[in-house]
Amino acid sequence: MDARVQQLIREAVIALECEVIALETDQDHVHLFIQSKPIYSPAQIMHKIKGSVSHQIRIEFPWVKEKLSSLWTRSYFCGTTGSVSGDTVKRYIEAQKIK
Repeated sequence: MDARVQQLIREAVIALECEVIALETDQDHVHLFIQSKPIYSPAQIMHKIKGSVSHQIRIEFPWVKEKLSSLWTRSYFCGTTGSVSGDTVKRYIEAQKIK
């Protein structure tokens, strides 16, 4: 399911005309670094990604509906790369899979 979640996230990001810079998933969270145009707010981007991924996962993996009342929580962290370089953020996200 991990690979499918990553694929769906990438598809959702592309549908928003954004670009995935780095993406790693873990057992209970996702690290996603994207570049986006300023036509959507971060809240709109996350809402669209989470909504489309959740909808498709529940179709493809029916047992998820039985085990989890919700695939995602409403929370997320969003930051910009103004204070650190994009390469630093990308390396951090890529290192999360190793942990």
